[in-house]
Amino acid sequence: MGHFLQGAYTFKTKGPLGAVNKLQLVFDHLDKAEQISPNDPELNLLKGYLDLILSVNLPFSSPEDAIARFQQYAAPNYMVDRALFAAYRDLDQYDTAMQYIDQALANSPDNPEFLYFKGQLLRKKGRSKDGQPKDLVLLKEAYTYFEQAMTKVDQLPKGVQIPLRHDHRVVQDEISKLSMNPN
Repeated sequence: MGHFLQGAYTFKTKGPLGAVNKLQLVFDHLDKAEQISPNDPELNLLKGYLDLILSVNLPFSSPEDAIARFQQYAAPNYMVDRALFAAYRDLDQYDTAMQYIDQALANSPDNPEFLYFKGQLLRKKGRSKDGQPKDLVLLKEAYTYFEQAMTKVDQLPKGVQIPLRHDHRVVQDEISKLSMNPN
């Protein structure tokens, strides 16, 4: 984990090429851990997230492999559902993403991050391909989820609080614009 955190810092400060050596160390250690306990659910959750990040950002990686790892070996279920939501959201498969965020919310209904993610997905679905607001019903539903998440915003990391506050404010503006000019 230390190599991973150092690699993340190096990536942020020196770019991806500077972090390659640390990334290789991380994978070497994860491979050793996998040899010891290949079905460890937390290990597979971590490896699945790494696979997903790489598959979304690198052309030679496959998101399907990360998804399969999550589905077959990772746990706990609410974290697996969160991961699969993120995978399908990032692949623009919003209906499948919605199924997983709904499952995550069913298992953890008061989780503010899940509430935010549901609102985020509804907002995406309520916008046209060019990013313009189009569906007032979906945007209003997104707003209710953002509102619920905002009641627990202090439970979230700063890296989630900032976009939540932004999305909460922006969806209000989108609802106002659509309400005034439905066409």
